[in-house]
Order: sequence, then C-alpha cells, then structure tokens
Amino acid sequence: PSGRCASCSARLPTPRPRLIVIGPKDQSGTILRAMRMGVRDYLDADPTEDDLRSAVLRAAERIA
Repeated sequence: PSGRCASCSARLPTPRPRLIVIGPKDQSGTILRAMRMGVRDYLDADPTEDDLRSAVLRAAERIA
C-alpha cells in the first residue's frame, strides 16, 4: 500500500480487525487495494440491509 492507506494499515493491531468497507463498485483499483490490506468484504456504496447483515455475519463466523 502507499500513501495514506499505508500509514493506516501500519497502525492496525495484530491480529487485524475484521474490516468491511463500503465504497464505489466501479473502482477496481480501490477494491483490490482494500483486499490486499485485509478487508474481508467490500460492499457497494449503497448496500442493502441484507448485504450488510450477510457481511457482518461472515465476519463474525470467522472470529468464532
């Protein structure tokens, strides 16, 4: 990662928290960067309640 993202990822605790990011779906570079930084799910900028609930449940399953 570079720039502001690199400084943010360097400050994350180890093990890293389960991150869910919401952003524009048409920016593949942003999505790829987020995934490389450990984001578990990347949702469209306007997620449905079901999409958000599913992402949270997937993150919770990985913790258990």
